[in-house]
Amino acid sequence: MGSQNNMFTYVGKARRPKAGGGGFTDWCDYIFKVQGYQAEVRVGMTCRWHDVIPSLGRTLTDEELIAITKEFLGKEMGRRSAPSSRLDISSSLMEYRVRNGSFPD
Repeated sequence: MGSQNNMFTYVGKARRPKAGGGGFTDWCDYIFKVQGYQAEVRVGMTCRWHDVIPSLGRTLTDEELIAITKEFLGKEMGRRSAPSSRLDISSSLMEYRVRNGSFPD
C-alpha cells in the first residue's frame, strides 16, 4: 500500500457546512488530491474523533487522523474504478480502526 499512498496528496481539513447554510455539521472533511483525477476527494468523519478517545485514553493527532483517512481512501480506491468526491468513515468503522490498528479487509 505504500506506493498507493503516494497517489494521494493531503490538501487540508474543513468543517462540513450544513445543507442549506446556517453553520456547520459535526463532520470534518479531510481533502486529498488523487493522482490522475481532476476533482478533490473529501474523506469525512465526525469531529468527535478530535476529542479524547476513552478507549485510547488520549486524543489522536492531526498526523494520525490524516494517516487514517489516507488509509481509508487507499482501501476505497482498491474497491472502485474511480474515486467518489466524498467518502465517509462511519463511527463504527472508525471505532474498529482505532481498536485494531487497521480497517477490516
